[in-house]
Amino acid sequence: MNKKFLVGFSVLSVAAAAFWACGDGDVITKGGDDELALLNYGPPFAEGDEGNMKTLLNQAMTDCAADEACAAKMEGAEYVPPESSAEGGEGGDGGNGGEAPTSSPSGPVSNGSGPVSSPSVTPTGSSGSGSNTTPASSAVVSDGSTPDGSCAPSPTSVRKGNPVTWTFTVAPLSSGSTAKQIMDYNEMVNAATCEWTLTGSSEGTASQPCKTKTVTATYTTPNSYSATLKIRDKVINCGSVRVNGDPIEGCSCKPTSETVDVAKDASASWNVSCKSAVTKYSWSGATGTGATGTMSLSGVKAETPLTPKVTVSTGETDSTITCTSPAVIDSDHPKYEISEMNGKMPVPAGENTLMVSVGSYSFFYCENGGSDMSGSSVTCGSNTYANATTGNNNSGWYFAVSCNSSAVVVNLTAAGKCGVY
Repeated sequence: MNKKFLVGFSVLSVAAAAFWACGDGDVITKGGDDELALLNYGPPFAEGDEGNMKTLLNQAMTDCAADEACAAKMEGAEYVPPESSAEGGEGGDGGNGGEAPTSSPSGPVSNGSGPVSSPSVTPTGSSGSGSNTTPASSAVVSDGSTPDGSCAPSPTSVRKGNPVTWTFTVAPLSSGSTAKQIMDYNEMVNAATCEWTLTGSSEGTASQPCKTKTVTATYTTPNSYSATLKIRDKVINCGSVRVNGDPIEGCSCKPTSETVDVAKDASASWNVSCKSAVTKYSWSGATGTGATGTMSLSGVKAETPLTPKVTVSTGETDSTITCTSPAVIDSDHPKYEISEMNGKMPVPAGENTLMVSVGSYSFFYCENGGSDMSGSSVTCGSNTYANATTGNNNSGWYFAVSCNSSAVVVNLTAAGKCGVY
């Protein structure tokens, strides 16, 4: 009876599985007088599964040890068949009245029913004259006695107080490993102790069997934290996780005056307000150490956007805010000026600043001869009217807002004429 021991490696191989065979080197299907032990080897067993798989492995190992060819392969060497091992009928007559096949040390030998076998192979690690030497198996782990792999956090960025899961991923042995190496490695992984160092976490450290692949950590102080995993004498760096503080909410940065005149004003200023408790302000494009920032208007031209930035901090979290620009005018050189009540100043579509030099007035309006002005907006003082109320009168489309400011910013969806009354 031929004993055939076949292992299918299902982990990270190029094909779905790569197979090696013992005995005569044949890979055959189960049938007739042949017995086939098939084992699918995956990653180290999940908790609770190792018992059944170990029983199968042990039975396969026992069966294999009883067969000279399979036993040789299990120990890392190819089987060298005796010169008289060619299979035929008993007594060498081939069992069919003809001559039995003759074995040859320099060519393949048929078993009479399946693929040919390798004639002579030197045992692994030894020197000899065989022409098909099999090199020693090269495992992923460097010394074959300590699990290797990687570890990483999930998620990589988290808000303080929320859990972080660190996961150990085992690197399996190479597909050229023997069945005995695989079984020993699997047992060693499950029996080893994983010692976690979770810097900055509430837990600090954790020690548990490596077959439990994950550990949970919680962090209460915002920062970046790393972790390491030690298995026996091997230390694996696991990368880092970013822990953020509570978000800063309800912040705004608005100009202290909605309109600045570069012909008269020396500077523009902004105030910052937040719902969160801010402890530090850092200005960019303006000068300030607290909630108020100031910018010089020297050299600034009319209609130049003034948008400094300020970074606010609570001591745990930072947030950068872009300030709103005031309307920037030049009263010495106005581009658009309304100088009389009930006048109609032509204004193109888009955003423009209009100076009003008539003194006190009550309403600002724009109109055109027929184009739809829906979606237009106007900023008067501290008030911005988005989608200003529009209608259709005898003059076509128009909008009007309550206003009494010396500078008005309009953003028209269609060209029109604007005035005050």
